[in-house]
Amino acid sequence: MTTVDLEIIDADNWREALEVRVADEQVPFVADCQPIALVILAKCFVRPDGRRWEPLLVRSDRGEAVGVLALAHGPDECELRHVAIDVERQRRGYGTEAVRAVVERARRSASDCTQLVVTAHPDNRAAHHAYRSAGFDWDGEERAGEPVWRCVVDRTSPDA
Repeated sequence: MTTVDLEIIDADNWREALEVRVADEQVPFVADCQPIALVILAKCFVRPDGRRWEPLLVRSDRGEAVGVLALAHGPDECELRHVAIDVERQRRGYGTEAVRAVVERARRSASDCTQLVVTAHPDNRAAHHAYRSAGFDWDGEERAGEPVWRCVVDRTSPDA
């Protein structure tokens, strides 16, 4: 079984985060350029839409940096952004487990986030599968031509 941990990208691991690359044809699905972590870190500084950005490194159970992603915190919802699993580690379940870990992180956090939202390119079937598997639903809404997936953050769980 694939398991992952999420950790804040910081002074100790940012170079590892920069090593995460997606295939060239996947870049338009994830960000405007590579390395994806560079885009995430820039947005943490710039804070588009006034949101607080949380840059996250995805680590395998063997301690390898396998991906990056970000949570953009808003007043009621958190947006999952720039989910990228390294091209050499794709198709092993890391993406789905990373999305599940983000849902759990949001559920356990002290933020006011009541739901997670993510968009995905219509042709990005792997992302659609990962979001569906992690409890996200598509209600027909689209932003800039991309389906909007939503997941309610359930804090009533016994572990919350």
